[in-house]
Amino acid sequence: MKNMIIKKLRGALDLALFIKGGEKAFRGTTFKGMMWSFVIPLLFLPYGIWGMSMTHNTELQDLSELEGLKNFTFAQFVMISFVKAIAVTIIMLVILYYFTKLMERTEFFYDLIAAGNWMGIISFFIYLPMTFMVLAGDPEWMSVYMLATITILYSLAISAFSTWRLLNIPWEMGTACAILALGIGESANKIVHLIGLNYFS
Repeated sequence: MKNMIIKKLRGALDLALFIKGGEKAFRGTTFKGMMWSFVIPLLFLPYGIWGMSMTHNTELQDLSELEGLKNFTFAQFVMISFVKAIAVTIIMLVILYYFTKLMERTEFFYDLIAAGNWMGIISFFIYLPMTFMVLAGDPEWMSVYMLATITILYSLAISAFSTWRLLNIPWEMGTACAILALGIGESANKIVHLIGLNYFS
């Protein structure tokens, strides 16, 4: 078990550093292995929601043009963030499955999902600087917004590289898939924003 964890972490780190060969750590993932990998995002989900809650009713939402989120109470914000995360995950799983089927790469589907979940550990450390900025108290929100933008772009690049390597497809298709995933996440934020404007204002 220890060797397996070290192997997966090394593979995830290699992918985060754009090192070819990192995908080998996830080759041959079984359905059971893929399902177990979902423990990782579940463990980090409270951190993600807590991180978003720290920016609830702050200038960051105005900068992101998601000021409609201010209309939610803290409890509503946490609950809707949880529901949104689950919904986006399900939608992405369905889309990725049909994408791999279209590209005739279904044999790599479990590898891709497992790698994405293990990459969640890397994402935790990527977003830590932004968390520390907010925890430090009274941050310059424009600086936080700029760091968030850079972090998202870096995450997008990692996603594109990982998809390219794990599915063994042209890098252009990997990039398109990563952009689609980002678009779905942003669309979910906009929908929540509209709900806040129309039903909780």
